[in-house]
Amino acid sequence: MKEYILKNDKLEIKFCEYGASLVSIKFLDKEMIVGYQNLERYKTNSTYQGCIVGRSAGRIRDGKFSINNKEYSIQKNFRGHNLHGNDLHKLKYKVEILKNQIIFSGKDLANTSGYPGNIDIKVIYTLIDNSLDMKIEVISDEDTLINFTNHTHFNLGVKNILDLNLKIEGTPWFLDADLLPIKKENDDVFNFKKGKKIKEAYVKHPQFEITKFIDHPFELENKNIYLSSDEILLKIETNQDVVVTYAGNYLSEAKIDGIDNFGGIALETQSLPDGINIYGSGILKKNELYINHTTYSFMQK
Repeated sequence: MKEYILKNDKLEIKFCEYGASLVSIKFLDKEMIVGYQNLERYKTNSTYQGCIVGRSAGRIRDGKFSINNKEYSIQKNFRGHNLHGNDLHKLKYKVEILKNQIIFSGKDLANTSGYPGNIDIKVIYTLIDNSLDMKIEVISDEDTLINFTNHTHFNLGVKNILDLNLKIEGTPWFLDADLLPIKKENDDVFNFKKGKKIKEAYVKHPQFEITKFIDHPFELENKNIYLSSDEILLKIETNQDVVVTYAGNYLSEAKIDGIDNFGGIALETQSLPDGINIYGSGILKKNELYINHTTYSFMQK
């Protein structure tokens, strides 16, 4: 399997074609993300390291949704529900490399996994100074459900993300026993609006009896998200309405050397998981262009 590299005097970023995955981001000679040491693992990628997830990131209740009064059923791969769509995180993309850009192109056919519409997918990563700009573009020949994201776990070079500072100006959605969103809830434990150490939220809480720790959608009021160590600041800018924040509660299951639980935090910019069943979001109309535009900027403090 081939590894692809974008590099300048600020960042060195490595990719692979399976899942259009981010394999490594080096800044100040430090690794910023969690990734497999063996590239072959991206062919299966059971813990979604660095990959593009779709057609529907997050969970879909009962693996069912309706579009234009027709019900569709997709795989039930998590407690009788769907998790992260239809295995596009393992899709082998075609690759085009330009001077400061890499373009991954792929297709997913209608009804091979229950979703309507043949879709064309393009993932465009562009290296601009100290930033990685990402655009996920999708077009369909039928109305369909689309909610893509990138599932990279960031650690900014530290062993445990509980020591990092997180700022999200948004309101969390609380989850039911099967980890599906049920209601927005203002709650001090989940309040990162002014920024705080992640470990300050690591307390006894009814939600954490379900999830162990943070694994929640935050509906954004400000579409800038900040993660920082004592040395490095990551700024994430997005056009999406939600960031699903997963604190790596079970990351040891990835079996990556040196990575334990809380060894990375996923900040997944997308629309609300199961939003189609909650308030009808996530429907891409025939021949319209879906764009998830998210930029990751790394700065020395």
